[in-house]
Amino acid sequence: MKKTTKQTNIIKKALITRFVLMQLTIIGCGSENWNPTSHLVLVDYTTSCNALDDFNIENVKKRILEIGKTLKKDDQLVVYPIHRNTQTASPIVTIQAPTLMGDLADNQRKKEWEAEILNPSIDKVVNYVFSSEQLAGTNVFAAIRKTIRTMKNGMSVKLYFISDMVHEVHELSFMKDFPKMDESDINTLASTKALEYCNQLTLKDVPVIVYLPGRPGGDPEKNNLYEKVNFFWERFFVNAGTSVRIMDVS
Repeated sequence: MKKTTKQTNIIKKALITRFVLMQLTIIGCGSENWNPTSHLVLVDYTTSCNALDDFNIENVKKRILEIGKTLKKDDQLVVYPIHRNTQTASPIVTIQAPTLMGDLADNQRKKEWEAEILNPSIDKVVNYVFSSEQLAGTNVFAAIRKTIRTMKNGMSVKLYFISDMVHEVHELSFMKDFPKMDESDINTLASTKALEYCNQLTLKDVPVIVYLPGRPGGDPEKNNLYEKVNFFWERFFVNAGTSVRIMDVS
């Protein structure tokens, strides 16, 4: 059936409106509360975790790639190491979201950004080498301080750990202390640490995901330890104002 002039004009207006809305979405206009997001990824390089061994390394790359592909306008992906000196460690990479124009060439721009920026940055992360001295400890709590500092700089935060989350530095060793503690003791410790690092529910509304490295055969000697470690972090993040999703990195 032949379209009338009126029908043609309606279709044109609808297409123009859709295009304009897409443009506004791309450039972040139309929202007075627009706030870019910093995706903080904390990768555990310690040998006790084995996040970057031959079995886990491809899964780690896949997870960081997935996170990178979610970046929107003005977002950034920042990858920090977890080791003995997490507190003073600088980022290994800081990746800015691709610049998109809201036209048909955006798909090509995304592919070029992935090939030229995202993938090489991920390769740098998984191939970075630290000294044995730097790896002689696992300071997980320092990652929380980095998160709070980023929030104070005016950015929203999404927090990702690629780690077994076994804190092993200074006065506290999960490996040594947790076997002697029951659930009540660990719950009390989680509340105390949350008050120390996240007073006044500092991490409220911050999404947190923990990706656990592992192997198909598991580690029967650590089953009980990891159960307590996961419980600790679940309670810690609740007391910090948020929650945590814990899943395998694979």
